Amino acid sequence: MNISKPSMVAGGFFLFALVAVPWNASSAPRRIAISEDGTVTDLSRPKKNAIAKTTESTTSDATGEPTSTGTTSDTSLVTEPAASTTDSSTGYLATLSPTYTPREMTWAGRQWRVNAAATKFENMEHSLQHSSSWSKLRFEVRRDDPPMESNIEKRRSELSGSVYGDKTRLPNAVSLWGGFSTIHHSWNDPEGMKATWGGVYGQIHMGSPGGNPALAFRRRQDGTFLITSRSEFEASSVRRYHAELEWDKPHDIVYNVVLHPTNGRLKVWIDGQMVVDYTGGIGHSAADHYWNFGLYFSKNVTSPVVAEYANHVYPGTKSLSTRIAGAPAWPSN
Repeated sequence: MNISKPSMVAGGFFLFALVAVPWNASSAPRRIAISEDGTVTDLSRPKKNAIAKTTESTTSDATGEPTSTGTTSDTSLVTEPAASTTDSSTGYLATLSPTYTPREMTWAGRQWRVNAAATKFENMEHSLQHSSSWSKLRFEVRRDDPPMESNIEKRRSELSGSVYGDKTRLPNAVSLWGGFSTIHHSWNDPEGMKATWGGVYGQIHMGSPGGNPALAFRRRQDGTFLITSRSEFEASSVRRYHAELEWDKPHDIVYNVVLHPTNGRLKVWIDGQMVVDYTGGIGHSAADHYWNFGLYFSKNVTSPVVAEYANHVYPGTKSLSTRIAGAPAWPSN
C-alpha cells in the first residue's frame, strides 16, 4: 500500500493523506487519514467487529488493573472474526480472528477493550464466545489458561469500557443506570474453589486511582453472591449485599448509581427485587471510572468458571426503572 506523507500548508497545519484501504476482498474500501506521527484515523464506518491493530503500553496497580495505557496505531488492519463452526459443547461460536481474540470488539452498541489472555495466546477458543446472532456472550477462564502480562496472579476474560485511545469515563455526581442479564454456571469443584478468594463478574473500576472497585458484583469462594462498593476514603471494599443466587439460570440485574467520594448513592435490583439501597461514598474524586464485565478470578481456580451475558446496558443517564418491573427475555440465539 502506497501512502503519501502529510505536507505542511499555510497556517502550520498538516494535510492528511486520504487512502483507500481494502478491508477484505468483498468489502468496500476504507478511507483513512494518516498524520505525521503515523496515527491512523478511520474516516469510514468500520465493519462490525473490525478493529485497527494496536500496540500498547500499560502500567498496573496492585490489583492488576491498568492504570494508564498508551497506544500506537499500525497501518495493518485486523478483520472481524472469521466464520467458525458452533462449539457443540457450548452452543456458541469463537471470537478468534483467526487464532487470536481481537483486542477490541463491538457488542451491545459500543466498542470494548478485550481483557483476556486469548488476545495474546493462540487458539483459546473457550475464552470468549458469541451466539450466532451476537445477542449473547459467553466467558470462560480455566486454571491452565496462560496468565495475562498485567497480572500473572489472575485469570481474566472481560470486556472493558476503557477503550484504547478513548479517555471518556463515567462522571461523578450524575445518576447512572446500568443493567445486564447473566447466567453463572455452577462450579464443578465447589470444595476446591473454597481455597480461592472467589471472583468478580462485573465492576465499575476506579480507573487510574486503582484499588478495589467502586462497585462490584462477585461470587465469594463459597459460591454465594456478593455486591460491594468502595470510596476513596475506605481502605477496601464494603459488603452491601450477600446472599445465595441460584446457579445455571438467567438473572436480570439493574443498578442505579451516583458516583461521588462522599455523596454517592447505590440501588440494585435482582430479578425485580431491590437488594441494595445505600447512600454514602462510592468511587473516587478523580472520576476515572469505567465499567467492566466478564470474569476476573485468581489463578488457582479449580473449576472452569463460566458466565453468559445478554441484554446489556452500559451505565448511562437513561432510566431503567421500567426494566425493574419487567425484565427482558433471555435470548434464544
